[in-house]
Amino acid sequence: MLRLLTIGSIAVSLFPASAEISSLRGVAPDLLEKYVPDKNGHWKCLNHPEIVLNFDQVNDDYCDCPDGSDEPGTAACPNGQFYCANEGFEPNFIPAFLVDDGVCDYKVCCDGSDEKSGKCPNRCLELAEKAEVTRLERKARLENGLKAKQGLIVQSQNKLKEIAQRRADLEKSIQLEQQQLDYLNEQDPNDSALRKEVDPQLEKVSQILKVQKDEISTLKTKADSLERLLKELEENYNPNFNDAAVKAAVQGFRDYSSNSNDDSYSDLDSVEPENIIKDIQKTINTFAFDSSNDSEYESIWNSWKGVLADKIIKIYQEFTAVPLKTTPKPAKPISGTAQEIQKSIDSHNKEMVKIDSDLENSESRYGLEDIFRAYDGKCFVDKIGDYDYEYCFTGSLTQISSNGQRVSIGTRDKVEVLEDEQSVGGYSYRIYYEKGAKCWNGPIRKAIAVVQCGDVEQLISVSEPEKCEYHLVVRSPVGCFSEEDVHLVQGIVEGESHAPVKVIPLKDEL
Repeated sequence: MLRLLTIGSIAVSLFPASAEISSLRGVAPDLLEKYVPDKNGHWKCLNHPEIVLNFDQVNDDYCDCPDGSDEPGTAACPNGQFYCANEGFEPNFIPAFLVDDGVCDYKVCCDGSDEKSGKCPNRCLELAEKAEVTRLERKARLENGLKAKQGLIVQSQNKLKEIAQRRADLEKSIQLEQQQLDYLNEQDPNDSALRKEVDPQLEKVSQILKVQKDEISTLKTKADSLERLLKELEENYNPNFNDAAVKAAVQGFRDYSSNSNDDSYSDLDSVEPENIIKDIQKTINTFAFDSSNDSEYESIWNSWKGVLADKIIKIYQEFTAVPLKTTPKPAKPISGTAQEIQKSIDSHNKEMVKIDSDLENSESRYGLEDIFRAYDGKCFVDKIGDYDYEYCFTGSLTQISSNGQRVSIGTRDKVEVLEDEQSVGGYSYRIYYEKGAKCWNGPIRKAIAVVQCGDVEQLISVSEPEKCEYHLVVRSPVGCFSEEDVHLVQGIVEGESHAPVKVIPLKDEL
């Protein structure tokens, strides 16, 4: 009791009421007002006001307060926090147990104030200069990355336009094909009758052309043989041999040779495909048209004539060497059977469903503004350690050994936006790769790639925190976030946007 009274009286004389303290080791300037004794020289623990101390017990290297607030400038309280002013750089706090431990903790206390005076020289100016260089580099990386990103945005928008155009074309094709299918279904009886009338004539044409080809081939073979024999006779016969028949044969061959041309066998081409087409047209007209329904049967003929002409020409060219000009098709002919048209409709519908699904889940697959769509079909390769890594932002991730062996780490599954203080702009993308090759005696390979800001695509690091689970850090322009991007992301976080991109805070380093 005597000690407390004595100390109390001294505290009163040394610390009058409302005294201000300009500095106290380990205390931040904004907390100094909490370290003012009362008029009796007493002071209360910050989080335990029921504990009252004499003010000279503060920083006496003995821990009196459970929260450690009485020892801000010593290592007496292990749970205390020591303030480093770091003038010229960035102020910071370090755990109290690191104070006066004989180690210069420059990463946190660049001014050396965590150790006794003179122990650790002040290096804040040096670190400030390095930090400025780093800041400028990061600024340049962000600016260059955002410029490159604009080009990627244009590419992705162009691809979206192409997809939209493709969808419109499919929709139009389906509509036209459906009209054709409906028409064929409605006209099925007439269509069947028309085929019964036309098919025999097509078969007749086919047989005629087959016979014609065989005849031409046989005649040409015989003509070639005869020409060869007569030529030998012309060259080798004895003109002094008085044989009128031989002389007449030789003279006849000479006359033939001087007058021969490429049309020697033109008389054999007695069947002209164009005439056949006209005959078939007459047949169809005779069969199809009547005065009561001209427009309906005219439509049937327009839909059939191109197909018939193509079939005849194909047969003719197959069995002769005579080239023919293709009969032009009508603008929108009905080509194929109803079954074939239905198959085409189904195929187009399937493609449309795929496009719609792709667009519906666009941002979860391709990020904000569909930025990753610009990387469709593109991959990059970088070497880390003993392996090359081929990474495709919209495709697969592959590890390549020095002997060229390729191992699938996974295929891109989804994309999320990541709050990331390590990335310029404060955010990055997280790409999940799933269903890779199975590890020997282990799980299926998978990976997470954090895409941070960079002006070019570059793989920075690869780690394997768990067996066959890879963590990658990649730089790319897509990881650069402008102020507008940040506002968009914050809008998603605050529920102002319904974009399906998941935004998650960075809680642990990859």
